[in-house]
Amino acid sequence: MSQIYVCKDCPDRQIGCHATCQKYIEQSRQRQERKEAIRKQKDLDAAQKDRAIEGAVRMKKRRHH
Repeated sequence: MSQIYVCKDCPDRQIGCHATCQKYIEQSRQRQERKEAIRKQKDLDAAQKDRAIEGAVRMKKRRHH
């Protein structure tokens, strides 16, 4: 997962600056978008795996009856 790097060595860094720093806000927004895209892809992958497993279980049950 990517880190937020704009704060490193920032001369304007101070307590509470994340609330007003436009660089931080933008990088944080981009990071959240990437995390959401990864989460959606993982959900899709999990659903596909679940369907494949369910299909394999059905086929196995059919062969044993």
